[in-house]
Amino acid sequence: MGGGGHAGRGLLMGGAYGSAWRVVWTREAMRSLSGVPARIVPAVFSFVDERLGVDPVRCTHALHDPLAAYRSGSVGSYRVLARVDDGVVYVMRVAYHADVYRPR
Repeated sequence: MGGGGHAGRGLLMGGAYGSAWRVVWTREAMRSLSGVPARIVPAVFSFVDERLGVDPVRCTHALHDPLAAYRSGSVGSYRVLARVDDGVVYVMRVAYHADVYRPR
């Protein structure tokens, strides 16, 4: 998954739904959106803002090694990989479910 997980190196998104979690989009996550169909992108942003930013543990599931530091949430056939750390949700990558867990 690589670097880019520091708050200073990502895009901070303010939650319109009063999220208790700060959401930071990493550069890799923003780049990965180019591989997501345009009709799916609004659903990804909605998921991140309305669900991931509100309760990241409830709307995702924990992954196993070697991705144990990440959680995965579903948006149709696409997955949002995130890391949850001290009140901050780092969106790490968005990709098709068959590809998202493969090393880049």
